[in-house]
Amino acid sequence: MPEPVDSEPVDSAAVAAPRRPLWILVGALLVVVAALVVWDMVRPAPYTYLSEPLSNPTVATDFTLQSASGPVHLSDFDGRVVMLFFGYTHCPDVCPTEMMQLAQIHGSLPAKDRDRVAVAMISVDPERDTPEVMATYAHAFSPAFHGLTGSPDAIGAVAKQFFVSYQKTDQTGPDAYFMRHTASVYVLDPQRRLTLIYGGDDLANDPERIARDLQHLLVTAD
Repeated sequence: MPEPVDSEPVDSAAVAAPRRPLWILVGALLVVVAALVVWDMVRPAPYTYLSEPLSNPTVATDFTLQSASGPVHLSDFDGRVVMLFFGYTHCPDVCPTEMMQLAQIHGSLPAKDRDRVAVAMISVDPERDTPEVMATYAHAFSPAFHGLTGSPDAIGAVAKQFFVSYQKTDQTGPDAYFMRHTASVYVLDPQRRLTLIYGGDDLANDPERIARDLQHLLVTAD
């Protein structure tokens, strides 16, 4: 009669748990993938400006120029989007064209946003552009626009800050000459950071897009 064989007790913890069916793992993976796809579809896409934003926007230095109603400081517009255009009232074509385009863009904004976007034309011809002349010229395009001028040194300092160049040309008399100048529009966000620069073609070809850009700057500032 065979002797009984001693056997070690079975450790239940050492018994491997049954593997989960493969279809459960596959199903879980599909759920994760589907969730990622849905998120990619519904998440807001990054806003794209018409003009490529400056990669390292700098805060514009405060300045003081003259208007028909007295001194105007750049800091007076803090908390608003500011569009700066450098030109002169005797300009035969570029300046009136771009001022009309700026009036179209500004006028297309909703009323609640229009009051938060300031447009200022800075003269590069202080010899002829007095504060009163600048006010009359700017208001001809929009009563909300600001016409600014100042001494040659004051204007030169502001223009240098924005890398604006200008010079007198084709002079045939003391008051008969043209000003060759940079004709871009410089946009400061509500924190006074130079963020966008538009050329004349931008203003002419896609004013509605520029209006949306301005609204987006206001939204991101809120």
